[in-house]
Amino acid sequence: MKSKLYQQEELKIQVTNIFSKSPVEQSEFTVKLIQERVQTKAKKGQKQGVKTDEEPQVMAFFLVKNKQKIRRGETVQFAIQFLPVSMEPYHCKIIFVDNAVGEFQHEINGEVSLPEVIAEIKPPLNFVDQKFTCDIPITQKNEFRVQALQKIDQKLGNKNAKGDQGSDNDFLNTSLSPSISFIQFQPVFELEQKGLKTNQSGSEGQKFSLNIHFLKPIVNFQTHLIMQSPDLKDVRVYKLNITILPKPIQVHL
Repeated sequence: MKSKLYQQEELKIQVTNIFSKSPVEQSEFTVKLIQERVQTKAKKGQKQGVKTDEEPQVMAFFLVKNKQKIRRGETVQFAIQFLPVSMEPYHCKIIFVDNAVGEFQHEINGEVSLPEVIAEIKPPLNFVDQKFTCDIPITQKNEFRVQALQKIDQKLGNKNAKGDQGSDNDFLNTSLSPSISFIQFQPVFELEQKGLKTNQSGSEGQKFSLNIHFLKPIVNFQTHLIMQSPDLKDVRVYKLNITILPKPIQVHL
């Protein structure tokens, strides 16, 4: 199943009671969920598969219910929720158990794409061959991630959860997609850890500067500024919409 980072999606899988020869007409299965970290790059001497030697992922898969009644040979829909908080692949097993008839399982892979845009940035209108700077407000914490962690804590029953688990990094790598040579910026942005408010509006906080210098007119050029921590837990996307006007022509009569 697929989801944008920090955004919850729900998948309904088809589940069949495979014990068609069982004397039990209807089984009530207890449902268990096991999430495992996926190994994306195999080291020398290792096989690609599930990692067991790293710290566990924050839970991203959730059951809507932990019991499911299914008649012998019947197929029903069963809902799974997916809320990723890191740009990495996810994997889980959904195990259905009824001690009277047996057990079976489904395996689910989770794919994660870039999160929603935090803000759309439209610099003031400028002219061709005119250098200017566009400053983007940056908050200390990624509010999308904070909110997603709060929701996960609530699902896990942590009543006093604040959702303030963050990345272990104090800097963000930056890139443009699509990239363009007319916009220059620092490849690394250092986050200050103290004295900053975390409001999403960015009224207080740091600023990330883009140095813009277009040599040709352009209307509504769109690109995305992507900022992400090395551990891929803190990912932020800003949409840029730029218009560059032709140079004005002065006419003397």
